[in-house]
Amino acid sequence: MRYWIIIDHPHSLLTAISISKFLTSKKLSKPVLVIAKHDYWKIVNIKQYINNFSNIYWFRRIDIPPYSMPIWKQIIAAVLMFFKLIKLKSEVMNLGIKINDIIIGLSDKQILENIIISSYPRSFKIAIVPELASTSEKVAVELKKNGKLKYTIGGLIMRYIYCPIFNMYKNDYLVTKGYGSKSDGDRYWIFTDGLVKVFDKILLMVNITDRRSNKSSLHSNLKKMPFPYGLMYRENNYFKNKVVYFGMPYMYGWDISRSEHIEKINKYLDYIRKHYGKKYLLEYRPHPQEIKELKWLKLNSFKVAHDRTIAELYLLKSKNIKSVFSVCSTSSRSALNFGIESYVYPTLYPIKDLNIKSYRRVLGKVPKNFVLNNFEVKPKKIIFPNRVLIMRRIYKDLNWVLSPVP
Repeated sequence: MRYWIIIDHPHSLLTAISISKFLTSKKLSKPVLVIAKHDYWKIVNIKQYINNFSNIYWFRRIDIPPYSMPIWKQIIAAVLMFFKLIKLKSEVMNLGIKINDIIIGLSDKQILENIIISSYPRSFKIAIVPELASTSEKVAVELKKNGKLKYTIGGLIMRYIYCPIFNMYKNDYLVTKGYGSKSDGDRYWIFTDGLVKVFDKILLMVNITDRRSNKSSLHSNLKKMPFPYGLMYRENNYFKNKVVYFGMPYMYGWDISRSEHIEKINKYLDYIRKHYGKKYLLEYRPHPQEIKELKWLKLNSFKVAHDRTIAELYLLKSKNIKSVFSVCSTSSRSALNFGIESYVYPTLYPIKDLNIKSYRRVLGKVPKNFVLNNFEVKPKKIIFPNRVLIMRRIYKDLNWVLSPVP
């Protein structure tokens, strides 16, 4: 039996490593890692993590044409997808996945994952994804029922032409009607039949502070589990002398001018300087897409990190962090799941209500103190659950999901 883990974004690498460490702790074989090439892999030194896997296969990432494109470009891109899919399908069939192998999908509907799980239907299929995969699915089904969503050109061609031709599980790629922004809040990408119909077992990852992970689900093949970063927890006796701010690029179509963006971020940096500048080292970590922002911001007292390391991989190696801050980045969620005090302030940044709801789904259920609502008082301490209990929960749920039912 071999384990095959499918990922696309480097954010998922840490979860893949966690699963690998669990498997080897059970004296099982190291998994094979299959990667769709997201652009951010250019800033990841995969050689540092290669020993966690028996082999690594790289595949071209295929995306549905974004709806921000002019329609004629969407049509051309969608037609060209056909030839890319032919090539990808042929390459996937050469992987040689066996009937008794286990496929673990972490990429949440990415086309490579869909082709693999549909090409090897008799292998046991597991999804280990953030809870967002399920909540977005429920929201999309409701919005579609109420006539508030529509297919993009590429989504329509994929759903009704390419999925049947390549025998893939049907996907719905939908956008919100009448909403012209280019943010994540506009779009929904779901399996037409739902996660519980496509996968044999599903683990939805929730924050370690979320007690709902102990509750049973309506579906016998679905459970909630804390993010498994706990498998790499460090002793909590390191000297905490650093406060980190994860930056946000000026983009996303959030109805804010560049001057407003600069003003808001500078105000937040002032807040951190005021409450932490005298006792802690301050570090500003730019988002991979930030370029000119560093010239605009007042970063005095902050050390600017230029390594562009993906947040989760940076947090894995950093042992002296006191607190993490961001507007509403998943970096703050990741820090929370490492047991680091972390905070966001989406309501203090002029984000559209639709995007606020979207990012609340992305962040999941978080402690009350996680979300800041003013710049006057120092953040309150976040209380974390017992780490031993978290570890037990993670091991229990991974045991469940990786024990296929005949």
